[in-house]
Amino acid sequence: MHLRYIDSRAENGLTALHLAAVNGSLECVRLLLDGGASMMVRTVDLDVVSDVAAPAGSTPLHVAAMTGHVAILQAMLQVFVVQLQAMLQIPV
Repeated sequence: MHLRYIDSRAENGLTALHLAAVNGSLECVRLLLDGGASMMVRTVDLDVVSDVAAPAGSTPLHVAAMTGHVAILQAMLQVFVVQLQAMLQIPV
């Protein structure tokens, strides 16, 4: 995997993590998160060639919530908590 491109965006701002979340692919979500994919990347204009029904400004976490993929939400939130703890230097 070319980690340098892990957050590459389509014309509408969708990333691989957005698409994995929308499609309910927990395995892909975990691989992308392990590779450093950002959960904070926002979409721009989903009217531009997209089957994703989410408003502009949606993050992968938003689209996972909108599509009801609870296991994906849990995986993303677990990674977020670990990142937050590291950033705030909170002992585990």
